[in-house]
Amino acid sequence: MNIFLDTNAIIYSFKQKLDLKYEIERLLPGKKKIFLLTCVDEELRLKAKNDYAIIKKILEKNGVIIIKVNKIGSVDDTLIHEASKVPDSVLITNDKELKQKALKKRIKVITVRQGKYLDFA
Repeated sequence: MNIFLDTNAIIYSFKQKLDLKYEIERLLPGKKKIFLLTCVDEELRLKAKNDYAIIKKILEKNGVIIIKVNKIGSVDDTLIHEASKVPDSVLITNDKELKQKALKKRIKVITVRQGKYLDFA
């Protein structure tokens, strides 16, 4: 299983004190890789501001793999492009527009529900 993280899901999970690693394991037990695209990392740095350093440490501690990619259009477009290239991909996002684009491309989507847990869209 290949999991791609979106900026808003990371920030929202951090602010709600949601344990992303635990929730991902609960939903998707077994072998998996969690990816953070460089363009998502850049967006995270801009949006998370003062929380960026701690969020980044948490992601690294949880084994998130940073993938260097060339941005194709928007960050959302790049996420869709990269996730669609990798078999058995899942995208974690709370962005409604991104969720719809991913589902149209047959990419599985996980969202944060009620600020407390992850679930499939």
